[in-house]
Amino acid sequence: MKRFKHLYSKIKRRVPLFALLSFSLAVLSGIIHLICLFSADFADFFNIYIAGTVRLVMAKITSVLPTSLGELIVLLLPATVVGIIVFVSYNAKRERYRTLTRFFACAFAVVALFYSSFVFTLGMGYRGSALEEKLALDRKELSSKELEEVTLYLIEQVNSYVDQIHFIKDSSSVMPYSFEELNEKLNDAYKSVSKEYDFIMGYSSRIKPVLSSRLLSKAGLLGMYSYYTGETNVNTDYMDYTLVYTCAHEMSHQRGISREDDANFMAFLVCLESDDPYINYAGYLNMLEYMLNPLYSALKDEGRTSRYSTILAKLDEKVRIEIGVSSKKTQENIGVISKVTNKVNDTFIKTQGDSSGSKSYGLVVELTAAYYKDRVLEEENG
Repeated sequence: MKRFKHLYSKIKRRVPLFALLSFSLAVLSGIIHLICLFSADFADFFNIYIAGTVRLVMAKITSVLPTSLGELIVLLLPATVVGIIVFVSYNAKRERYRTLTRFFACAFAVVALFYSSFVFTLGMGYRGSALEEKLALDRKELSSKELEEVTLYLIEQVNSYVDQIHFIKDSSSVMPYSFEELNEKLNDAYKSVSKEYDFIMGYSSRIKPVLSSRLLSKAGLLGMYSYYTGETNVNTDYMDYTLVYTCAHEMSHQRGISREDDANFMAFLVCLESDDPYINYAGYLNMLEYMLNPLYSALKDEGRTSRYSTILAKLDEKVRIEIGVSSKKTQENIGVISKVTNKVNDTFIKTQGDSSGSKSYGLVVELTAAYYKDRVLEEENG
């Protein structure tokens, strides 16, 4: 016992209490992570009840801040790195090894804390059951005929809202309310969805517009969920209809939908659940955009590109112009920064068990087709 106390006292002199607690939490997080790798049922339970509670508490705490704490941490990172280098160099010259030992213990403790935050918020959602299982959807690869059928349905829905939407001449649609009102409307939609699906928490949260949105555009990022602060951050530099859908997408991460295709589909469902026509329009149009590329590729492989032009011509001209403006803006932002960001994102997604990487965003078309077949057609057929 004396030997143990002596060892503990020695460690405590070199490792601050904060670091010891952080390392202990990281060990616990590692055990939980390991269990989730082998048990999707446990991962679902943990993601819904334990991590869900942590996400809720963090979202409520950071919602009092008008700007994004997560963005501030990222922006201060370069200055932090410089400060670390200066601090280490200064103390190394003076041979203050105990100070350096305690400093590096704290530095590694911060890294360990980020890992624990990931496990206790977003991470275990990747290891649970997929959204199609939760929704009992029959997901499968799509033929060109099936892609065409769903695309025509989406075009019909988009066109049905055009008369209720204000468009700038030869440009884009305009969201008819403020960002704060959009936040409130999406919170209401999530509360409504949560009554139907028990794995979605229906609390209110605050969406944070990113101050450095232009830089985010250059990186090709529409938004992000800062799991270490519990905040949803969105890029306000894009089209209004894209902003609406991005907000719904990032809010789904905040509510435990980790996989990107699942988050895209949940955003679609939430947009449809809203009683606001512009949010409905944004949901259908964003999903239509996801559908168009695979449809074109499928028809091209069959030598029927003229059929694609015929289908696209059915879309209202105002909407076709809006898609064109959006596409041009996206192309303008493609560069070295966006390629690097995409590579990093692709690698991260693959490390979470999804071999599709960043392509997983587009896999939402399969979920949409399954939803159309299993829900929409069934309702239409009585």
